[in-house]
Amino acid sequence: MRRSASCWKTIHFPDLGEKYGQEILAVFKSGQFDNITNSKEFCAVVTGVLQKLMRDKHLLLRLIEASDLGEDEHGSLHHPLRYYRLGQKEHLGIFRLDWLENGIGYLDYRRFYNQEKAKEMLLHAVQFLSSANAIIIDLRKNQGGSGSLIPLLLSNFLEYPTQLTSTYYRKDNITEEWWIHEKVKGKRLLDVPLFLLIGKNTFSAAEYLAYDLKVRKRAILVGETTKGGAHSVDLFKIGEAFEIYIPTARAINPVTGSNWEGTGVIPDVAIPEESALDTAVDLAKKAAREYGKVKDKKIMVKG
Repeated sequence: MRRSASCWKTIHFPDLGEKYGQEILAVFKSGQFDNITNSKEFCAVVTGVLQKLMRDKHLLLRLIEASDLGEDEHGSLHHPLRYYRLGQKEHLGIFRLDWLENGIGYLDYRRFYNQEKAKEMLLHAVQFLSSANAIIIDLRKNQGGSGSLIPLLLSNFLEYPTQLTSTYYRKDNITEEWWIHEKVKGKRLLDVPLFLLIGKNTFSAAEYLAYDLKVRKRAILVGETTKGGAHSVDLFKIGEAFEIYIPTARAINPVTGSNWEGTGVIPDVAIPEESALDTAVDLAKKAAREYGKVKDKKIMVKG
């Protein structure tokens, strides 16, 4: 990770900010929200309007609620107790780790958790798959999470040094560069055939992973175009009842100079996401056979 003063002046959009501000005020003045009495319904409707106007799916207004844990209700998902409990419920993001066919490994990964245990589990999962002749990573239900795990995971599949998508922070005018790690546990899987399953619910950090692998031509993406959220957010309190996620940073890929905001990550093999796994397995079978032959030749040479 490296930080540098940014020259991306074009990322500042004061004209768009003023335009969106006027549009949002116009909606409020129109009386569209006047008859909504339920707080959760109000949050849902306002969120829908904000996302439609600004075309940014990271924008989210929500109700501040206490939980049964007894902790401060503000910034709910950021509280360590709630975050821990959600992690336990979601198995720290790893829903399934398996062999689908002989030599074809499969990881169903649904959230990036910024916890040491989550990092350890992810690395163990990669090592579990390290003998595979083809690997399928399923991101169809991955809604994102901590981007700090992206370099950790990609370091196992990309050559060092490789620069990943950077993060530009508007407030500080700083670009944070992300690079794969110089050292990894075990061997890098640089040539193992890799397939990613993506879909319309694949979002944020999961799109980051898919985008970088696609740009570097390291994986074949199978499924549907992703949701399209490339902006990092911060949580802001509004009065005593509400809080809102507002984008404060954006992704910049060093190869494309752009990102997937609004457009999503486009698959290499476009197919309904319900059929993506079957299609990927068929592709992986062929790739695994070819890769297995290469591995056998290497063993024969060494022998």
